Amino acid sequence: MTNPVEYKINHAADSVEPSAEFSKNLWNQIRMTPQKEKAPKRVSRFVWIPAATVLGILLILAISAPQTVLAAVKGLLAYLPGTGFVQNSDSTLYLAKPVVATQGDYTFTIDQVVANAEKVVVSYHMDGLPSDAASCMYDGNQLLLPDGKTRLPIGGGTQGMSGRVEFAPLPEGVTQASLLSSMNFADSNCSTIPQEWKVAFSIGTTAPVTELLPVIENPVTQNESEVPADGSNLQMIVDRSVELSDGYLLTGHLAIFNKEWQNAIIDMDSISAVDANGKSVPLLPTDESYGDKEFIIKIAAKDFKGPLTIKVKALWIWANNADGSSFSFDAGDDPQVGQSWTINKELTVAGKKIMIHEVKMVEDEDNSQLNQPSTLYGYSIQVSGESMNNLSLNCEGPDGPLSLFGQTRPLNTQELLVENFYPDGAPKNIITCKLQDAQFKEAGDWQFEWQPVSSAN
Repeated sequence: MTNPVEYKINHAADSVEPSAEFSKNLWNQIRMTPQKEKAPKRVSRFVWIPAATVLGILLILAISAPQTVLAAVKGLLAYLPGTGFVQNSDSTLYLAKPVVATQGDYTFTIDQVVANAEKVVVSYHMDGLPSDAASCMYDGNQLLLPDGKTRLPIGGGTQGMSGRVEFAPLPEGVTQASLLSSMNFADSNCSTIPQEWKVAFSIGTTAPVTELLPVIENPVTQNESEVPADGSNLQMIVDRSVELSDGYLLTGHLAIFNKEWQNAIIDMDSISAVDANGKSVPLLPTDESYGDKEFIIKIAAKDFKGPLTIKVKALWIWANNADGSSFSFDAGDDPQVGQSWTINKELTVAGKKIMIHEVKMVEDEDNSQLNQPSTLYGYSIQVSGESMNNLSLNCEGPDGPLSLFGQTRPLNTQELLVENFYPDGAPKNIITCKLQDAQFKEAGDWQFEWQPVSSAN
């Protein structure tokens, strides 16, 4: 029997045409969608999304996937506010003017579309939203092509009634498409507004020259192959900057020297900045897409004296679990729902202690996890770990099957519940659970300097 999860993931993967490596790792990364409110908020809504709403999964996943988005910035020559970095070349296509659609008292506006050989970026907003529907979100987005094929999101995000969504490149010669935008999550406050918008648009080579801003490449000033003299785990390096009307946009990357850290991003709640006179300068997160070991920061001011010192007090770390820590338990020939097994085993990843407390067999009676007619069975694992935000454990028996669906939920500030479900039936007998991924918050005292070009001259 075809597994519905595999079908939907494979169908989505085929639609967005990712690399083979990306497709292989897709499912494991979906299972690492953060759950806690204190999780690194790289999109506007961090929730667990069932496989039935794979569009939302891909929207979240594409931002945290191993394909670095900003690696493609090399060679990009301009920045378009509200859209992002663009290739300012003859082959780049733009929306000549905003396209407005109307339903009753509500309007949906596609503000800009930029298409090149790497991706298509669509920016939009909606007007007329009543005050009691502020939480409504058009987070289901698709790009409909003239031949009937569909492009699913590969990046970007939505927030309230606005969005900036990235799609795979258009086929050669295609200059027309439609944006289909809908709400994935039912909300009583949203019942009075349109549930779906379908807005057609055409693009051409005329660029909005007055809005295109130059991108300044920062010179390489340090050797990233050598560990810093101060023994720091990482360095933060500014690669590019853009002067905005109300400040500056900085993009950069993290040079990680701790071999146990696979990836890291800045906790934007922990950053601050002061200028050369000790004056505090406001910093803001952005909705720009970025990838592994990268950051984007907006400096929301211009009236400061350089150089600017940006301080970081915390990072979100993805551990490098090359050793594959694991534990096993005997579920017997006929495990029953509610049956539990005491583990009390300590695992270590990236210097962090993780205690495995208990495993319990569970069922998903209301099919909230997966839209299929039969009840799902699986195992929930109660774990604890200081500063641990998320864990992924894959549990399988000697003859399989491997868990194809799961999630991690917070129990309290120190404990997590890792759930594994099996659409083809839960494994029996000796079951081994391998630690796939671990995500935690690391406190520290990092900083870097940046000098605006206008101050340097």
